[in-house]
Amino acid sequence: MKASEYTNRLRNGVALCPVRDICPLAFMCGVQLNGDRYALPSIGKVGYHEMLWTDLEGRRRVYAIRSGLFTIKSFANNGTEIPSGLCPPGSTGGIPDIYTSYSASSFYFFSALIPAEVCIFDGELVKEQINTLGTPKAQEKLAVLLLNHNT
Repeated sequence: MKASEYTNRLRNGVALCPVRDICPLAFMCGVQLNGDRYALPSIGKVGYHEMLWTDLEGRRRVYAIRSGLFTIKSFANNGTEIPSGLCPPGSTGGIPDIYTSYSASSFYFFSALIPAEVCIFDGELVKEQINTLGTPKAQEKLAVLLLNHNT
């Protein structure tokens, strides 16, 4: 498959995304950045009890949940896992991490309760797109992302 054909398929997938109406990252998803560059996610399938980390790679990642259900868990000092929230379709993960200093692990992760599908964005791209909104709009968008994440 040619790269241009792959890009076109991703752009069509973005336009037909089942959670586009409720996804807080829809404002930037599929946007043309410059020239032939687009803000397109990688789409990943996540199996039962598989984990997603936002910080275990060289570059931060941001997730938008397309289908399935995740729980957010964190590690306690004694090595136990503490669930702290549920993330249904339309939820995002990793937004706080793109605005904080890098650490090897923040010790929280997402665990799939049922098989799921997620959009995976480069964290720097998401941060850049939020920052280009300007101060009042960026603050609004971050507030919506935080509210969505916490509810």
